[in-house]
Amino acid sequence: MEEMKSKTPFQAVKSRFTDRKKEKEMKAIVREDPGGPEVLRVMRVPEPKITDDEVLIRVAATALNGPDIIERRVTYPPSKTQSPILGLECAGTIEKVGQNVKRWQVGQQVCAVTNGGAYAEKVAVPQGLVLPIPEGIPLAEAASFPQVACSVWAALFTEDKLSVSYFLPEDASKTSLSAGGSLLMASTFWAALTMKTREASRSPLCAGDSLLVVACTVWVILVLKVKLCSWFPGSRRRLNAGETLMVHGGSGGIGTFTIQLAKQRGVKVIATAVSDDQLRACEELGADECIAFNHKDKDKNKAEKLIEMVKSKTYGKGVDVILSSLGIEYLLEENACLKVDGMLVSIVGCCAVHSDDCSRLPQPKSENSKVQARYNIGVAGFRYRNTQYKARIVREVEEHVWPLIAAGGVKPVVHHRFPFSEATEAHRLMESGEHVGKILLIPDN
Repeated sequence: MEEMKSKTPFQAVKSRFTDRKKEKEMKAIVREDPGGPEVLRVMRVPEPKITDDEVLIRVAATALNGPDIIERRVTYPPSKTQSPILGLECAGTIEKVGQNVKRWQVGQQVCAVTNGGAYAEKVAVPQGLVLPIPEGIPLAEAASFPQVACSVWAALFTEDKLSVSYFLPEDASKTSLSAGGSLLMASTFWAALTMKTREASRSPLCAGDSLLVVACTVWVILVLKVKLCSWFPGSRRRLNAGETLMVHGGSGGIGTFTIQLAKQRGVKVIATAVSDDQLRACEELGADECIAFNHKDKDKNKAEKLIEMVKSKTYGKGVDVILSSLGIEYLLEENACLKVDGMLVSIVGCCAVHSDDCSRLPQPKSENSKVQARYNIGVAGFRYRNTQYKARIVREVEEHVWPLIAAGGVKPVVHHRFPFSEATEAHRLMESGEHVGKILLIPDN
């Protein structure tokens, strides 16, 4: 009997292999089926493998975001390149780095935007989406910044052309000239100019040569406009100092961050929220005006009252920019709150589709063709952009926003921290809209 119970050499090897396999597993919050918060379960899943351009982060904390709720309800992940595990941002410690990774090292504490997968003990992240922890910010609280900071920056403070659609083409991420392209254009101009200087004494100027010089000159002007001169006519950020912003849901994760960042950049802020406590929180964060408004009521009379209040607080002119978390059904009312040539930027309800399908999908302008005559309504859609676009926004955020956080001008606003095992309760709180700021998830161990 003793011999029968003892392991054979094959069984011993198999046991060691199994043990090794278990060491490469991790806990993650998995959506068993599409549905409500109750479908979330903590399960053991394979540890992610990194590519040469990625880092592996052991997650100290992740944060809930609006797309998490949407993706929990649907039957498919947003893209084949994104993880089926939820979670768009995290903070933690780097455990592994790919061969091509130069800036980041094992042991560094960082935070990051992810392409999904942050509801787990470990997540693989492209190196361009990783950020240092802002100075003076605790590790767990740093998880409240990356996704919201990049989303707000991409929505309000870039010079990219606004997508006048609620559906982003999958190839819509390339919005500016590359440094290489700029250099090529400038080189072409100088080559043409040098050529004409050398030939000026030997031959008369012909029409073809003149056209070449004119074309190259136009290219250089475009380079200066896009790359060098923010003051160049027609090249401006969507929201600038001295202008007025209205942000819906001012007490949420997006809203609390937007109020602080906008005030730091010299913008007047009008915030809407539901309860007195939430309105008070918006005021404490720096909002100049606070208006009670609950879009879930679906009451058009309240929407018309909102228009009246906005007009009265802006001396009848309306606001310059609206950062909207409302649905398309409020398009006309929101447009009425804008000043002439104002801009409505939606930060929800966006998804990425193939370019050929965009024209067949319903658009905001189908509600009223005059509303979009100036192409001033659309989405930013940071969540659904490609990794190259996200990496550019991440670098801009590190340059322009991280110093404000380090100086205390923008602070983390964390409503509650839940362990992974209570992810269901965390999602229920998120859906209730009764929170102020961000909701964090912390690995149970």
